[in-house]
Amino acid sequence: MKLGIMGSGDIVSSMLRLFKALDAYQCKALFCRKVSEHRGQELVKKYDIAKLYTDMDAFLMNDSFDTVYVAVINNYHYDYCKKAIIAGKNVICEKPFTVTYEQAKELIELADRHHVMIYELCRNVLTNNYASIKEHLAKIGKVSMIDASLCHYSRRYDDYKKGVIAPVFDASKAGGSLYDFGIYALHFIIGLFGEPHDVSYEAINGEDGVDLAGCLILRYTDMIANVSLSKIANAPAYFCIQGEDGYISSNSSVMYIKEVTLSQHGNIQTIAKDDPNNIFEELIMVEKMFTSKDHGKLAKCLHDTLICIKVIDQIKRRGLNEDKANIDK
Repeated sequence: MKLGIMGSGDIVSSMLRLFKALDAYQCKALFCRKVSEHRGQELVKKYDIAKLYTDMDAFLMNDSFDTVYVAVINNYHYDYCKKAIIAGKNVICEKPFTVTYEQAKELIELADRHHVMIYELCRNVLTNNYASIKEHLAKIGKVSMIDASLCHYSRRYDDYKKGVIAPVFDASKAGGSLYDFGIYALHFIIGLFGEPHDVSYEAINGEDGVDLAGCLILRYTDMIANVSLSKIANAPAYFCIQGEDGYISSNSSVMYIKEVTLSQHGNIQTIAKDDPNNIFEELIMVEKMFTSKDHGKLAKCLHDTLICIKVIDQIKRRGLNEDKANIDK
C-alpha cells in the first residue's frame, strides 16, 4: 500500500515506525501545515519519505500514493478526509473518525460515491485477541455486566494546569477523555454487543468544559457496561465481561488487548496471549482489506464506527442541552 501521510504530530512519528517495519506499507509523501514544516522535514528525513508538502492540494495531486493516513487534530479529521476522498484517495483515519455523526455518515457516503475506501484506525477490534474474545463469549452465558478502566495521566496535563492547552485538552478541538479514550471502549463493547439503547457520561470537566475524566455507562436490555476514563490520573487497566456461566477478563486495557483469560466454574484458561506483534495486526488487516477490496468487512467496520460516533454525539449534545437548561434557569 502506497501512503501519503497527513500530519506531523507524535502519533505520526509512532505510526511511521510501524509502517516502516511492514513491507506492505510504503510512505511516499507527507503533508503538514506551514507552521509545522520544521517537524515535517525531520520526519521525511528520518523515515526516508520522498516528498514534503505544505500545500494540501499539491499533496493530494501526487499520484505516487493511492491512500492517505490522516493523523491531525481531531476536529480537522472531517475536512482532511473529505478533501482526500474527493481527490480519489483511499483514507485511513485516526480515531475518533469525526466529531459528529452527521460528518461520519457524510464521509462514508462520499467515499462510496467516489469508489474509494475509508477506515477508522482504532487499534483493538481488528486483532487476534479481540477475535478470541468474540469466539469464547458464548461460553460465559448471558452477560449482565462489563466493567473496564482506561486511565492514564497525560504528559500534557501538567502544562494544562499552567494554562498551556494542548489539543488533547481543548474542548473546541474535540479533546478530552471521551474522544481520546472512550472511543476505544465504545469500539470494544459495540463490536461485541451492538448499539446500546441508552448512554450516559458523568464527567469531571475542566474550566473550559473539556472532560478530564469520566464514567461512561452503556445500557442494554439486560446488561450494563461501565467504563472509567481519565487523562488526569493513573490507575490499573483492566476489563471484565461477566456472564451467568463465567467471565472473560484481562489486566490490560480495551485499547491494547493483551493476555485474556476465561473463567468457568473455577476453571481458568488463557484464551489470548500478550504478543509484541499485536500492535501490527490491525495494520496488516487493513492493508489486506483495502488491497482485496473487501467491502463486506469494511462495511461492518464502518457500521460500528457510525454507532460509536453516534453515541459520543448523543452524549455531547445532551451535555450542551443540560448546560443550556442550567443557563436558562
